[in-house]
Amino acid sequence: MMETVFSPVGIFVFFLGLSWLIYKGAGLIAPKPGGQSGKIKMYACGEDLPQKKHNPNAAMFFHIALYFTIIDVAALTIATLSHGVSPLPVFFYIGGVALAVAALQLK
Repeated sequence: MMETVFSPVGIFVFFLGLSWLIYKGAGLIAPKPGGQSGKIKMYACGEDLPQKKHNPNAAMFFHIALYFTIIDVAALTIATLSHGVSPLPVFFYIGGVALAVAALQLK
């Protein structure tokens, strides 16, 4: 019985129940939300600002994420090479990465 209580699953269930009790207890003492219209508006020192819809450009994010991944993998590959390895393959690898990044720049 004690092995079950102190197993990872038993400890997880205990802390899950403890978290639920804390959540419900905090909900009892928390102030109740009122019907204030200003809660969902932008705040700018008391001024009423016009609400503008923002459309982020996800394509630019994915381009930067791809470049980061390519360069990060290259850096990790070079960093994990053995100490006695010839530097010539490293230069070829860096050249290949540079060609991949240059090819991605072409549209």
